[in-house]
Amino acid sequence: MYKSIVGQYGRYMGHVSNNIGGVEGYYKTSDQEGPVYVHTAKEKQERAMDFMERQLFQTPDWLLNTDIFSRIEATGTTERLSKLQVRYLNNMLQEERLIRMIENENNNGANVYSVTTFMDDLQSALWTELKTGQTIDVYRRNLQKAHIDQLETLLYPKNKKYQNTDVPSLARTSLLQIKTQVKAGIARQSGLSKAHLQDVLVRIEMALEGGKDERK
Repeated sequence: MYKSIVGQYGRYMGHVSNNIGGVEGYYKTSDQEGPVYVHTAKEKQERAMDFMERQLFQTPDWLLNTDIFSRIEATGTTERLSKLQVRYLNNMLQEERLIRMIENENNNGANVYSVTTFMDDLQSALWTELKTGQTIDVYRRNLQKAHIDQLETLLYPKNKKYQNTDVPSLARTSLLQIKTQVKAGIARQSGLSKAHLQDVLVRIEMALEGGKDERK
């Protein structure tokens, strides 16, 4: 039953995250007017981003019931939730999604949920501890590392069609911003949280210097 609840929870996250950079289809007959494909409204995308921050990226403590864990498995609870969080983080940072957001802004002007606003909102949602000094729990540590990994993937796209787009530029900007913020926030942390941020700095430096493929 617990695993079924986690699975349903994941499906909810998937439905909501697809609104960000999404396109809605309105199939019509030849005599019906108006566009068939419409980018998801700005306000709906903003609500979706807020939902993902509150319900997924902030550690969902309501799912962490040790009384249940101790009865169903010896290990694996941290990995299960972390995989779920990372899956939808990476889904939100797909190249095609970012390209759609760039095209939406180019075609429809300023009244859209821009890709730069999205990247800033996502960064703010994932790295709040840098400003507050709050202890970074294991789920957030895993999520933050996954964010760096996905930005590195975007910085060096394997698919050539993305290499000369704005996607690598967005990734580099985010990595540089996070690097600056981590340097400023690391003094507020101690223990595992501090060790995590020290590791993050190294990961960012390595990403900016050439990426995983170039380091092999």
